[in-house]
Amino acid sequence: MLKETEEELVRSAQSGNIAAFERLVRPLEGLMLAVAAGFAHTPDDANDIYQDAMLAAFRALPKFKLESKFSTWIHKIVVNTALSNRRKLKRTW
Repeated sequence: MLKETEEELVRSAQSGNIAAFERLVRPLEGLMLAVAAGFAHTPDDANDIYQDAMLAAFRALPKFKLESKFSTWIHKIVVNTALSNRRKLKRTW
């Protein structure tokens, strides 16, 4: 079986292929959960941040222009999601 390139997977995911998106994200899951955990108070909060970030990434995927690595792009989405989550929590206190 030939291994697909990152660009091929991104283009396939951009056209709606959820399996391609999962193949892009799966190798990064541990690292991105660790990033989310750095912002979270509990493991459940980290999982929520991660899930919200993956949903945001899937929705924003058509805008990804392959000008950076997918891992860099997804990392930024996780950080932004975590910061947004933190701001929301501060407003409720």
